[in-house]
Amino acid sequence: MLGLLLDDANRRKATLISGISILLIHYIFFVVYPLRAVENCDSLLPILCSQFPTDGADLAATLSDSANSSATWRANLFWDFPYIIIYVIFLASLGAAISVPRPKIFQAVLVTAGALDLVENLLILGALNSGASDATASLVFVAASLKFALLLACILHLVWARSLYMFGK
Repeated sequence: MLGLLLDDANRRKATLISGISILLIHYIFFVVYPLRAVENCDSLLPILCSQFPTDGADLAATLSDSANSSATWRANLFWDFPYIIIYVIFLASLGAAISVPRPKIFQAVLVTAGALDLVENLLILGALNSGASDATASLVFVAASLKFALLLACILHLVWARSLYMFGK
């Protein structure tokens, strides 16, 4: 699928459509199904409290907090599944547009980050359905940490590749 991004017209369409889709899904996350502040969570984004729990009790407390119903958590996670596909396509099309060095490695890292995001969501949904254990909380923490590290690496790689293009090699 990411091979379609080799064609310039497809790349431009993918960048435009995925960029607009990211904005629409952010609207859904923050306006239609907003997660309200969670007690005992210092983060401005409640979703981060579910992604970086200290243990099973912490994850269970975050997911059962009175500020957010389980239906709101489920809806937010439901919309995160297409968001994963969209941000992978968006970043891959940006990478193709600026001809990042080692594009196959870049795409593999990007797809791995998306897969980790998928695993993280499935674990959180499992915790919503059957309760959170310490093992689940640890796996969510590891998946989220690796996902964010890989996405940061991809974004930094894009910035680095673009700066090489702008300022010469």
